[in-house]
Amino acid sequence: MSLLTDEEVGFFKREGYLFKRGVMDPELMARARNVLWAAAPPRMKRDDPKTWRGPFHSEEEVAQPENVRRGHTWKFRVVSSEDWMLRLAATDKVIWSWVEQLMGEGTVVRPERVRGIYCRLPEIEARNDSPVCHVDAFDPKRVDEIDMGKLLRPRISLTGLIATIPPGGGCFTVWPRTHRAVYQVFANLEGEERHRVYHEKLEEFNRQTPVEACGEPGDILFWHHLLGHAAGHNQSELIQLREAVLTDWDKMDNEEFAAQRPHKDIWHEWSPEIKAAKI
Repeated sequence: MSLLTDEEVGFFKREGYLFKRGVMDPELMARARNVLWAAAPPRMKRDDPKTWRGPFHSEEEVAQPENVRRGHTWKFRVVSSEDWMLRLAATDKVIWSWVEQLMGEGTVVRPERVRGIYCRLPEIEARNDSPVCHVDAFDPKRVDEIDMGKLLRPRISLTGLIATIPPGGGCFTVWPRTHRAVYQVFANLEGEERHRVYHEKLEEFNRQTPVEACGEPGDILFWHHLLGHAAGHNQSELIQLREAVLTDWDKMDNEEFAAQRPHKDIWHEWSPEIKAAKI
């Protein structure tokens, strides 16, 4: 079993994300695609890409927690807790070894579910706007209800491609190096000042050039949970649904570390490999 190289660990530490190619199990990816298509609206024919274009028709929209279809977005979570789905994207031996290498061997919480299969329907109309980044950990409408201990605890997320996603194809998009700036906002500021500076940082990030997670089935993207990110616009020449599986790993909480939060160093609770990595 190959571990991440020192260069790869350092890249994740510096940039906040890391690509690995051709990782996920082909049979499990095929199973994921099959269950997704079995749940597609009747007008979307698997063998006819012309029928895939968004947005969803009003009668196709669903707002159930396990199956959200709205506009051009489809978040299919019906199979998120099934063992085969966990083996695909969360507990695979190789993927797990890399997560432990970054977070600390024997310290990672085994996920009980993945986020789901997330899709972005093709968009017919041309658009000139760019994706706008956000951070999952922070809800700006609930600025005074943030659990800072949970927010600043180490967490890694993954976006795994289960079908080809070309550039401009609705790719999961990340803003490099933004994780460290966001951490400093949450670790050092409070209340409305935190709210204000956070949004100023987002505006600053959106003037920077992001990176698209495009690639082939089996490719994965690790990303720090405080990294700025967004779903791209699906306007590629290749008609596809931007089929990707998302999941997360948390580090086991430690009372001693929890009592010390916020730490000055974003990597205080991470693995020895991360702490030693040069950036």
